[in-house]
Amino acid sequence: MKRTEEAEKYFIAGDNASDRRNFKKAIFYFKKASSLGHFGAMNNLAGYYSVGLGVRKDLNKAISLYRKVFNGGETWVSVNIALCYIQKGNSNRAEFWLKKCDLTQDGSAALQLAKLYLEGWNQPRYQQAKKYLKLAVKHRSKKEIAPLELAEAENLLKKLKSERK
Repeated sequence: MKRTEEAEKYFIAGDNASDRRNFKKAIFYFKKASSLGHFGAMNNLAGYYSVGLGVRKDLNKAISLYRKVFNGGETWVSVNIALCYIQKGNSNRAEFWLKKCDLTQDGSAALQLAKLYLEGWNQPRYQQAKKYLKLAVKHRSKKEIAPLELAEAENLLKKLKSERK
């Protein structure tokens, strides 16, 4: 069996175990697939570590796995890395990773960056937040933002406009 076929087999087994909420088994298979270079398995495993699902929460391990995925060319994962840094309270690193996203194509990343500008530092950065909230809302027509995220971006933008008058 080829290495990629084997990795995919383990990934699917992990995905199926996860669907059945058997997280220990999912982790076992995702680790096997990850060791064979499967980026989807690495991403899923990192997600488990980032929230402590079936494993002890370990943001450093999550970041390490996400970075392997990123370095493999999957730049969309930079949002996940940023979210780990937000959990760690490191706004500067979160901003760094969110800016690695293509913010013109990723409404979710634009929303996260706007929220970071509102909440991430001692002094809110209203102008930057407004800029990225507008960008997030702009993704409505392209369907590149989840409906709940779109509603959140619209509400934050309205709130900012009313408070800044």
